Amino acid sequence: MWTSKKYTKSLLWCGLNLLCRRDAVREADGYAMLTVWKFDLVHFFWQRHPKYFILAHRLLADVNGWLPEKLRHDLIHNRTVNYAGGVGRNLPIDFMNEILNRLFKDLLDAAKGRYTDLTIQRCSQIIGPFDEALDSVFDSNVIQHEIYRHRYRDCNRDTNVSRSSELLHNEQLFKSVPGRYHHAFPGYVYDINAKQPGGFAAKIKQLSLRLDILKKVVINS
Repeated sequence: MWTSKKYTKSLLWCGLNLLCRRDAVREADGYAMLTVWKFDLVHFFWQRHPKYFILAHRLLADVNGWLPEKLRHDLIHNRTVNYAGGVGRNLPIDFMNEILNRLFKDLLDAAKGRYTDLTIQRCSQIIGPFDEALDSVFDSNVIQHEIYRHRYRDCNRDTNVSRSSELLHNEQLFKSVPGRYHHAFPGYVYDINAKQPGGFAAKIKQLSLRLDILKKVVINS
């Protein structure tokens, strides 16, 4: 019975968390995205993902004084691409790069091994009106096709959330109902609180000292 209640709460927490992340990206809210990275920093340490933990710490250190002001501004406010235009229709930069990389790999595959240095050189020499015409065709027939679902999808999901709340309201998901039990999750436990806070603080200090050494900053310990 308690397992069912804990599982429901954890599922709701993860869903709302994902919704906030998506809205932050769609609205190009750099500060909200950095707040998400702060949550992830604790999560990476808790789940023992050292590589991602180091990357998250580096990003947060960069925007909080380690980098010059111009670079800090870029990291905060230039994290999305609004290729299709419109409010609330921004895409993550890494997602846009993924689209371009996949298309480039498809072009290489179509070349069947005949993609030589001479071919690359000839492509790089395409300039002027012909180059602009090719870009126009590429945008209209390739890129637009890839982001079609992002352009015409309604960015306001309040109606969907309200509808879901109405459907689940009478289910009493947050009450302990006798007989209700998730058989697939025996003894399920979900805790968002940080574990080993002392070790977390020590690791943060260690990584910060490394960055200070890289920047040749002398600090008082």
